[in-house]
Amino acid sequence: NLDTAKADLWGGGFLEVHAETYWGQTVNDFTGAALAVNTDPVMSLPAGNGTYLSHVVFTQFLSERFALFFGKLDTTVGDANRFAHGVGDQRFMNFGFSFNPVLSRTGPYSALGAGFLLIPAEGLSFSFTVFDTDGTISSSGFDTAFNGNTTYSAELIADTAFFSKSGRHTFGLSVSTKDFSSVDQDPRIFVPGLDAPVAEEDGSWAIYYNFDQYLVADPSDPTSGWGLFGRIGVSDGDANILHRFYSLGIGGTGLIPGRDR
Repeated sequence: NLDTAKADLWGGGFLEVHAETYWGQTVNDFTGAALAVNTDPVMSLPAGNGTYLSHVVFTQFLSERFALFFGKLDTTVGDANRFAHGVGDQRFMNFGFSFNPVLSRTGPYSALGAGFLLIPAEGLSFSFTVFDTDGTISSSGFDTAFNGNTTYSAELIADTAFFSKSGRHTFGLSVSTKDFSSVDQDPRIFVPGLDAPVAEEDGSWAIYYNFDQYLVADPSDPTSGWGLFGRIGVSDGDANILHRFYSLGIGGTGLIPGRDR
């Protein structure tokens, strides 16, 4: 992380770079589960093992409440949740508890893009992002970013204080203009020798919501405690095999005295 103000360059600038190395094999191909039991190896697909720059993003605040950003984006920073979020290397490993899986159709893990962040009031933020639907972790993205397959993503985050405890609610929408293979296909496409056309859908969309709510928190450290989290996701169901998704769980830290983690 580079803070341009602390580096004595100019105010309001931030550069964030993530590098990742993938190595080995995963059990995901052998479980029979529709969603991966280990999220992390999914992030490098289709590139596979190797070292990659997944997130190279520059953000410039033009005021205390408005910022622009651009670069190679890690799209999983969206749908954030304090109890169930990440790429499987923190908290839950399972794909269904890392972020909303209905977004995996319109959002590649790492893609070239840009957007803005607006903070209209304390505890309320809105972001809008445009990125390449064909983005991959192993490429810069300049070769595909301007081919017309684009994803538009908007997200609203509101902090709350129900029961005098910290909570957060996230509402989002993701829309892609890319043509995808349809979920509903003529079964004859699987018959060798028959030249049956593959049905396609003109774009795809998904809407989602998640929340986290602390029920017990350490008065000296509001981030230490436990609570509830949940997710709801709905997609078009035509290009996305995940038409609806729901999850509910409990998460947190500091449950055992003397064991803060």
